[in-house]
Amino acid sequence: MNKLSIDYEWEDPGGARGPELRATWARLRMAVDGNVITRVEDHASHGLRDGVYLPLYPVAEWMAMNWWSLLGEVASPGRENSKGYWRRHNLAAASEGFALPRLLIRPGGEGTFSLDWRSVQLPDQRVSFLGGGQAVVDGAELIATLGGFIRAVIGRLEEEGIRDSLLAEEWAAIEATDPEERDFCMAAGRLGLDPYDIQDETITDAIIRISETLPASLANEFYAAADPRLISEQGGILLGFLSEAGELDLDISTFRNLKDEMAGRLSSVSSQTPWRQGYDFARQLRRLLNWGEAPFVPSIESLGTLFRIPPGLWSRSVALKNGAWDFLSGAVGATRHGAPYFAIQKRREPGKVFTLCRAIFEYLTTTDAPAAIVTQTYSDRQKRNRAFAAEFIAPAEQLRGCIRGDTIAEEDIQELAEAFGTSEFVIRHQIRNHGIINISEWF
Repeated sequence: MNKLSIDYEWEDPGGARGPELRATWARLRMAVDGNVITRVEDHASHGLRDGVYLPLYPVAEWMAMNWWSLLGEVASPGRENSKGYWRRHNLAAASEGFALPRLLIRPGGEGTFSLDWRSVQLPDQRVSFLGGGQAVVDGAELIATLGGFIRAVIGRLEEEGIRDSLLAEEWAAIEATDPEERDFCMAAGRLGLDPYDIQDETITDAIIRISETLPASLANEFYAAADPRLISEQGGILLGFLSEAGELDLDISTFRNLKDEMAGRLSSVSSQTPWRQGYDFARQLRRLLNWGEAPFVPSIESLGTLFRIPPGLWSRSVALKNGAWDFLSGAVGATRHGAPYFAIQKRREPGKVFTLCRAIFEYLTTTDAPAAIVTQTYSDRQKRNRAFAAEFIAPAEQLRGCIRGDTIAEEDIQELAEAFGTSEFVIRHQIRNHGIINISEWF
């Protein structure tokens, strides 16, 4: 797996002002396995170099002040477009007028982080960052790298006689965190909150209650999707659903047997990316079901038929939700007999089928909890179940067989969506992600 490196050399601060800034003036170089993130063109000299000159104190302080969110806050459509998320996850937020790359650091929720950087011109600093890229890096190594960098900056401050900085105080609190406090801090970080500065006690109480009630994996996915302002209400909705499921006298032995039969098949491809794991699992399941060349899953009812579940039993196993359920796309809980009870958002039929397939995947693959949720976040888990649903409904190879020529137009995508009983979004996703054909941009 890729690795982020942060290299620096202490330099003469020249005319820099402020003791922390003068003490930590350096040449900074960042790279991911040879791909230099800090490569710049100097507008004054028109030369190229792989490092930038700036004080490292603001960079280390930004890392420490946003530590828990950097480690745990998974991106989602609502959060990713907010200024707050940008400030917590984009290294450029630490620039304080100096040149820093637009490096976005996002946790995947399962021990990996995605790094994204792009070219940008900074006329005030008279440099341009060149190139861009994406990489998935090991979480433990990234955390060790960031922590080592922070400690090195604090060490430099101490060498220069500066021992009472805000950075040192913040990092001391982080390193002194005991296991119970760490769980709370990570939960707050996943919500995009500073655990040391939560003003609303109802949020603190809700975090503690949910962490004590839900299995860790389920709680983590919940925090990634929840609105901090509504966490108490939304936590109550999820806990209520799980209680409702546990009281049901429903037993779908077909699903329980299928879960046993598919056990271990996801872990067999654990070295792959989340979406490839989802694709692979979908293909294995289709083969196990002897589904053959069935072209589509047009409705929730036919999905029950596919899994050979009596219609009356199947209809009682799927609940449609709306209103306050907006923070979730769907969920699956366990009945008294360990059988699945699904809940999905009310929406158009293709969307309901897609969400239900995602929830079915969670039931078949979840081993660390009796329940799971389906959300709009970009966690590794949600990427995996989205890929499964897309490949299960509209297999890439079947799409290839339906397409002729070098490009495909929007009206053809609409026809394929109707043929496979799914949305145009799913068809585009499959075509692009599997490199099936170029999509015409003309309209």
